Amino acid sequence: MTTIAEFAGGPEAFRRLAEIQYSRCLSDPVLQEIFGTKGRPEHVEHLAAWLTEVFGGEARYTLEYGGHVEMVRHHVGRGIEERHRVRFVEVTLEALDEAGLPDDEPFRSRFREYLEWGSQIALEYQDPDRPLPHGEPVPQWGWK
Repeated sequence: MTTIAEFAGGPEAFRRLAEIQYSRCLSDPVLQEIFGTKGRPEHVEHLAAWLTEVFGGEARYTLEYGGHVEMVRHHVGRGIEERHRVRFVEVTLEALDEAGLPDDEPFRSRFREYLEWGSQIALEYQDPDRPLPHGEPVPQWGWK
């Protein structure tokens, strides 16, 4: 069966999405509180690699950027609140169309489910004393 990453268009599609999504985050007044306005040059590449791996593509994020624990570490204590989480999900879903990812209900539904789940984890790690998830692999999201 085709992975979600393959269905979406592979690493190139997720890179387009990451570029558009990150640009939107940097220009959104609510998300600027978390992302700032200048950004980090490596963010797009990291996000694209993360999404590719999460949705069944190559394990580049694990191999090059440290896997799940490092993704969580990037979000610890950043001041993320529920309003940031909700806006992040909205902005990312809006970016799907601009990036040309499939307008397919099962794909969009799973993508949204992942965003809701993942952004909730970021919210939960706002306590800098919470132990990081050492040893956990990058989550894998399939069609079910």
